[in-house]
Amino acid sequence: MAKEIVIVGLDGIMWHGDKLVKTTYDKMVSDDFIGDTAKPGGEDKRNMLRAIGRGIRGKTVLDMAPLAWTVSNDAASRLDWEFVDRLKNEFEPEDYLLIAMSSAPRFAVKSVIRRIG
Repeated sequence: MAKEIVIVGLDGIMWHGDKLVKTTYDKMVSDDFIGDTAKPGGEDKRNMLRAIGRGIRGKTVLDMAPLAWTVSNDAASRLDWEFVDRLKNEFEPEDYLLIAMSSAPRFAVKSVIRRIG
């Protein structure tokens, strides 16, 4: 019997909430790419995004690779398990073939797939 194919976006699992922006901002501050200009409590998302944009301007991919690696691994370690459980319950493996799509780096996606297993 043929399985139905379902395409799932992993970005919703990995980058849930504002954690990607906050983690990127915090890491850039700690690595001295940018100064800490956001309001306390991490609620100042627009200011964080502006600071991130200023911090990466003029940088090469090699300059930013360590930051991307750290942020991606951090996001992969904080999966949205409620979403993962909903996927597992809704799509039984004997009836559905899940295909994961993501804009995240390949190593981060592999980490997520291993954890969901």
